[in-house]
Amino acid sequence: MAFKKGISGNPDGRPKGSKDKISRELRDVLKTTLEGELNQVKNYFDSIDDPEKKLELLSRFLPYVVPKLNAIEMNADVNKVHQIEFVNVSKQFPDE
Repeated sequence: MAFKKGISGNPDGRPKGSKDKISRELRDVLKTTLEGELNQVKNYFDSIDDPEKKLELLSRFLPYVVPKLNAIEMNADVNKVHQIEFVNVSKQFPDE
């Protein structure tokens, strides 16, 4: 069977992006297991005595709790001169 230009994959197979049954079942089992252990995570963490191991564990969980910030690129023309006009407000309100 020859493939037509512009069509990728098996045109008679699963739709693109669909998960197979084993992946779905495995994910369900892992999700159930992790949900059952969620209440024990703090106890497990508190039982670790080595500060380096605690920091390593925290650094691994951190991306799931606090999103990474993207770098911001700033382009500035430092050769431009902006004129700033200062106004003496005290002359306008002499009684204050």
